Amino acid sequence: MTPRTHHHNIAIVAACPFPCARGTPVRVARAAEALAELGHRIHIVTYNLSDPGLEITHERLKVHRIPRIPFYRDLSPGPSLTKLLLADPMLTWKLHSVLRRHKIDFIYAHHYEALIASLAVRAVRHCPVVYDAHTMLETELPDYISGPIKPLLRQTGKWIDGFLPRHADHIVAVTDEIANRLAAHLNSPDRVTVISNGLELAHFMACQWAPETHDTERKVLIFTGNLAAYQGIELMLEAFALLRHRRDDVLLRIVTSDNFCPYAPLARKLKIENDIEIADSDFSALPGEIARASVAINPRLSMDGIPQKLLNYMAVGVPIVSFAGSARNLVDNVNGLVIPDGDTVMFADAMDKLLNDQEAARKLGLAARDDARQGGTWLDVARKLDGVFSRLAVTRADPLQTENIDNP
Repeated sequence: MTPRTHHHNIAIVAACPFPCARGTPVRVARAAEALAELGHRIHIVTYNLSDPGLEITHERLKVHRIPRIPFYRDLSPGPSLTKLLLADPMLTWKLHSVLRRHKIDFIYAHHYEALIASLAVRAVRHCPVVYDAHTMLETELPDYISGPIKPLLRQTGKWIDGFLPRHADHIVAVTDEIANRLAAHLNSPDRVTVISNGLELAHFMACQWAPETHDTERKVLIFTGNLAAYQGIELMLEAFALLRHRRDDVLLRIVTSDNFCPYAPLARKLKIENDIEIADSDFSALPGEIARASVAINPRLSMDGIPQKLLNYMAVGVPIVSFAGSARNLVDNVNGLVIPDGDTVMFADAMDKLLNDQEAARKLGLAARDDARQGGTWLDVARKLDGVFSRLAVTRADPLQTENIDNP
């Protein structure tokens, strides 16, 4: 007979459009599905917006959305007055109502807006809060606004990084670097657990990159993901322009759900507008898109967390060129080419090298694929999260009453 297992009711707070084909919403969705697969009951509390065509369903999972805001239609990441003044207060109230109607054992908050909402509700409902740290605001906040205010934003972000997370009952960090920086502000470093992103290994490894399939008239360089400024899109276009002026057989394919229009003037100025293709992001077709490219590129300069696109590129086995600031999991000339931040000439050189040397490209791609195979799946992520919740249940002052769930 299978032993009866105790499971938790978990409210996951996602201060973002959900589901959506970019980093944070993907981590939320995959972790939620995997936790539900382990038997936990999951309540996702989130904004009213979602990416058209995407959905998340599981018999043990329910999505609770804030009311519709008629003029809020922006799926892009980053802060805005609409989010701060309307969406986030509504998120706080929605979370409170979910805890009032459902027996919730833990709140699992993603992003600082969700953490603020969770801490406010915890003051009333006395439910433990686990904060999921994907990045550091000191690094991320200045990327959203340009100009002389950047140093002030960096200092503001640094203060928030040191103040808010320490009020959570536990912190989950996606990298050792984030964990160490946050632990420095805590009396108990054991309140931080590192749990990296997972990967749909079977999905991406079903398509295998092979150099012989790219001996074609036009070589495709691929970028996947959102087009927010922090992704380094302008640097990518500048590097591609340098490459395009050397050779006329290259095409930049951008797979995204975002509008490319803000970058169209730069593409025209660089005279590459006819050498760029924009394709709609479709998760089911993404492995094939990556496998058909000759080189995958990651132009982001800085990132405390892990770019999900890198893990996807690696799993397919495509040769990768990345700036150093976001090249986590890559080692230069071992499983990819890592370029000093902002050096578009070297970035163009690296792309050119991989297009000219198929054997070098093959070796780098195979090494990346092997490294990706060693990584964990989202079910592995969920098991580690389950360990965090179980330890919190044991260490709480009052015994946690968990619900035994045999049927949905």
